[in-house]
Amino acid sequence: MSEATSSSASKSSTSAEWHDIEDVFQPVPPTMRLHWVSLFWIFVGMWTALFSIAGGYTIGLNTATTIAIVACFAGYMFDSVIAILVGEVGRREGLATYPLARRPMGKVGQKMFGALMFFLATVSYGLQADIVGRVITTTLLGIPLGSPNFEIIRAIISTICGAVFLTSAYMGIKHIGLVSWITMPLFFGISVAAVWLAVSQVPGGLGAVLGRQVPGGMGFFDAMLMAAGMWAGFTACISDVSRFLRSKRDTVVSLPLAYFVGAIPPVMGALLAAAIQVPYEEIFVKFGLAFAVLGVVAWVGAAWTTDDNNAYTAGLALATTLHPVIKLLRKKAVLICGIIGTAFAAAGAGGISWILFMINVLAHFLVPFGGVEIAHFWIVERMKTKIETKGIAGIIAWLVTGILSWTGKLPYGVIGGLAVSIALYLVLYYAIERPLLSRSTE
Repeated sequence: MSEATSSSASKSSTSAEWHDIEDVFQPVPPTMRLHWVSLFWIFVGMWTALFSIAGGYTIGLNTATTIAIVACFAGYMFDSVIAILVGEVGRREGLATYPLARRPMGKVGQKMFGALMFFLATVSYGLQADIVGRVITTTLLGIPLGSPNFEIIRAIISTICGAVFLTSAYMGIKHIGLVSWITMPLFFGISVAAVWLAVSQVPGGLGAVLGRQVPGGMGFFDAMLMAAGMWAGFTACISDVSRFLRSKRDTVVSLPLAYFVGAIPPVMGALLAAAIQVPYEEIFVKFGLAFAVLGVVAWVGAAWTTDDNNAYTAGLALATTLHPVIKLLRKKAVLICGIIGTAFAAAGAGGISWILFMINVLAHFLVPFGGVEIAHFWIVERMKTKIETKGIAGIIAWLVTGILSWTGKLPYGVIGGLAVSIALYLVLYYAIERPLLSRSTE
């Protein structure tokens, strides 16, 4: 960066201190770094969503309760290891995922991954908004699934939710944090109360719920892999937020703690599945209108904290993908993604089939990208010298591993995908990239 550009960036950073980095290629300066406590609930809110509750609910329906609980925590803690390694790269460099992707993936791979993440995060945005629309339609308005008016009312409410959730993403990281600090404690408190009420109505209480067995259901390892797969994908993009952390210690402390707390919603989903076994949109109806209202408020908050991150990430991906043909600042890119995501919400993206589809895509194709990141930054560069490649090793390792995982050729789910992508990248890098194509940038 030239002296003039550096000076300009410094002035821009000072004036934007209480807003955000508008240029996706500008590193976060020291003046905009935040203590991990300020970002903690953002990290929790990224994967605390109806998406994760529905995933835990699915695990709980198909797994013995105690196994489901342990598996959810184990899966999320596995994700936290990926988050530390990937998140520390973002913190150290001060950059979001997509500018960083240039080094292991090259120009072409960077744009390929950016385009994929624009699509996935935008669809996920619509998915979350539509789940809330479905919950409000069934729970507060009492319009049952499958009724003639359900789709019309759902589409209207989902569109409103999409518009509301976009506000904090558009305004930036400080406002995303504010929404998370307000809504997350409320969500956890009401959800714990819902679990307690559900369990208390089961003959035999907590002991009977914990002792529930599912003959022929999933075992621990399969349940753990499903739990890990729910957020292992977006974990590969944790740099979008971790770039605002101040120190390596902040990374190591905040991320495992956030993932542990973030595992609580799928655990509650598993407990609710064991206790009441109703469609997830109708959970709070079981406890009366007053509690249903509180439950919906909590669920709106949970969806909001995930969706503003979805729009934020999608905007960063879109701005990177279109650069330098179209130079989009963050706010405009986020606005575009939010509008498209809201259209997906209106179209009905929150059905359970879409949820399971997104879990699969995120686990199969984002985890290998995380493996490529870890291999390049921690092993090839050793977090010291910056090495930019042509992307041959990165693109091949990412796509081959993703396809093998998607088609069921790789064992052990996200664990297999991570291990194979790391190994394949290193083999291809040292056989092709280093001797033929790579160059050090400093």
